[in-house]
Amino acid sequence: VRYPESGFVHNMLGVVINQQDRETEAVGAYEQAIQVDSGYADPYNNLGLINKKQGNQQEALKRFKQAVEADPEYGEARNNLGVTLQELDQHELALEHLEKAAKISPNVGFVHFNYAKSLRIQGDLDGALREYNVAIRLKTDYFEAYNNRGNVLEDLRRYDDAKDSYTRATQFNPNNSLAFSNLGLVEKKLGDYQGAFRNFAKAL
Repeated sequence: VRYPESGFVHNMLGVVINQQDRETEAVGAYEQAIQVDSGYADPYNNLGLINKKQGNQQEALKRFKQAVEADPEYGEARNNLGVTLQELDQHELALEHLEKAAKISPNVGFVHFNYAKSLRIQGDLDGALREYNVAIRLKTDYFEAYNNRGNVLEDLRRYDDAKDSYTRATQFNPNNSLAFSNLGLVEKKLGDYQGAFRNFAKAL
């Protein structure tokens, strides 16, 4: 196969074009990559990302599945497939793919974050807490992970720990109203009404 005819080249052309916000042309390049090499996973994943951005979840789901079928060890595609399944309320399937994604990409914080979300939805609070802790260890200023970890700690009725987690979220992102609202709610549960009032006011 001549190198210019390779799927890799067409895919990379699509990436460059897409970075210039020329999505229609990028789609054409990705589809050409698939035509040249139907077993190459990257263009399927890239098409899925464009479909997702355009709000076409079902088409994105199809493309991410094709990427994973082409390369079962493709962590990014596994994660994208799992998140799309989450958004389509197919949580058991999402959990399966996100668990695999976390094993394939153990040092990627947002993969553990997404896995934790599915674990919590499926009722595995200890597992969710473990994965949020991993995400935070990998990215120490991960305010979304601190906020969501606070949710899990509240579910576990560990209110003081939840307060600490929400507080860290507000420190890392002082403009996040949800974290201040959550902090206020847990302070109310702890009987700290003055603190709750202060943080509800910040949330507003």
